[in-house]
Amino acid sequence: MKGDGRQLEDDMLVSLIIKRVQMKDCLANGWVLEDFPKTRNQAMFLAKRGIVPTNVFFMKQTVEETYKRTHGTADTKFGSNRTILATRLRLFQENNPHLIAFYSRLYNSLIEIDSTKSKWYIEERALGEVQRNIEAR
Repeated sequence: MKGDGRQLEDDMLVSLIIKRVQMKDCLANGWVLEDFPKTRNQAMFLAKRGIVPTNVFFMKQTVEETYKRTHGTADTKFGSNRTILATRLRLFQENNPHLIAFYSRLYNSLIEIDSTKSKWYIEERALGEVQRNIEAR
């Protein structure tokens, strides 16, 4: 489906995610969603079904930096195809303010991370936030 540019409907996608996070291993160890939700509507579907991430990481990076980082892999990897990348970035920019508002205002769970810094900084920042939440329980 992804190769054809088609996507699952939001309610179907959320149902599949909910099924997965309710499995024994996720209940015991926790779970991570990467690149989801992409829209406020998807975030609301998750919340209505009782799935509210404890930490929502927003990796701040400019469009220019994204193109720069993917330049060497242009047209060799699905995610780096320039046409698809341009579409994904446009949709991200349209939906981003709504997602940020949703998780920061309603759940106070948004953590912004400057992704132009080193991978060690990013890892340390993310793990530190997760650890703070675990200790607060």
